[in-house]
Amino acid sequence: MRSPLALTLTGSPVVTGIENIRTYWRKAYGHIESADLMILSWSWDEAIARLTVWWQLGDTRASEFMDFDDAGRVLRSEAFYGK
Repeated sequence: MRSPLALTLTGSPVVTGIENIRTYWRKAYGHIESADLMILSWSWDEAIARLTVWWQLGDTRASEFMDFDDAGRVLRSEAFYGK
């Protein structure tokens, strides 16, 4: 997983491995009790098995893409943040 927030929280822009990704998500968002996450748009590219989601939480906007394998597991993801 690649994210500019990962660089801030872990010292590296890339987080790999299930436990490291779980730790990242808890560190990044574990303090949020209730999120009013608004999905702005999404798209699915069947040819490359990629889901792209554009979302907003408060004044934070982001887009993320996830590439899936044949079993439905995420192989790679990357997030892009803006205002």
